[in-house]
Amino acid sequence: MYKSFETKDDFLNFLSDNILNTNEACEILGCKRQNIADLVERHKLTAVKTFPRDRIFLKDDILERLKLKKQRD
Repeated sequence: MYKSFETKDDFLNFLSDNILNTNEACEILGCKRQNIADLVERHKLTAVKTFPRDRIFLKDDILERLKLKKQRD
């Protein structure tokens, strides 16, 4: 998805609204960090960026995963 931003604040607001770290993803999915790591290893979830102790995800990907989880329950 390409989007142009008029200001740095527009860009930062976009990031703030559309990306999540591992802890935020865990809160939404109702799972532990280990489950997130497993989903990434099994290519069921893709991290935008990986750090030594954290990952960044697109919020849409996490919400889609939540939708799949609710369908199975």
